[in-house]
Amino acid sequence: MTTLSTQFNLRTDNNGVPGTIINSPLDTGDTFFVEVLIGDIRNNTVGITSSNIALSFDGNQIQNINNSFDLSSPLLPSTFPLFRTGTLDNANGTITNLGAASFPLLL
Repeated sequence: MTTLSTQFNLRTDNNGVPGTIINSPLDTGDTFFVEVLIGDIRNNTVGITSSNIALSFDGNQIQNINNSFDLSSPLLPSTFPLFRTGTLDNANGTITNLGAASFPLLL
């Protein structure tokens, strides 16, 4: 059985890169990043080689401004270079099938 931990953080926009964690309400016009952390929390952890998630948001209040939705950008970490996927629908407020994979580190 796999046991995963998932955490979502809102981070400030520090000139186009994620900054500090936001601990206060957002104002209209604010730009920010959503950070998704996924971890293997088993006692005999082996790590994660792939993940796929769906995000939803109020499309009338929040928009993804990464217009190209470029999956080669820092949107997904470079440590997960394979099978990068994701579909943005700003109008309906969804990002579906956001995921990537990597080969396990062989020791």
